[in-house]
Amino acid sequence: NWALEKFRAVARQLARPVEFTAGPQEALPEARRFGQLNELADYLSGADLYIGNDSGVSHLAAAVGTPAIVLFCATDPGVWAPRGTAPVTILEGDPEPAAVVNLAMKLLESPDGF
Repeated sequence: NWALEKFRAVARQLARPVEFTAGPQEALPEARRFGQLNELADYLSGADLYIGNDSGVSHLAAAVGTPAIVLFCATDPGVWAPRGTAPVTILEGDPEPAAVVNLAMKLLESPDGF
């Protein structure tokens, strides 16, 4: 998985509010947490963009139609990439935060809303 500090670097550089989500056992005090999967799905469906690791949450974001940037550091996106109605952009390896920020800003500023 992509390092938490890299996600934080992206959040600092984006010119808009960013919220983190985390599971109940994850040490991320600033994260928003959800008691039920449907609550997380509702939250994700209202997001302008989701950025995350290859995880179940990434699949959920794609399933509810949220445009997504999904980072694949160790797994094969040809097998495991999320599918959805909104665009899902896959980044492999260990990209620099600036590359993720640039892609995110292009997606967020797209005149057609992705």
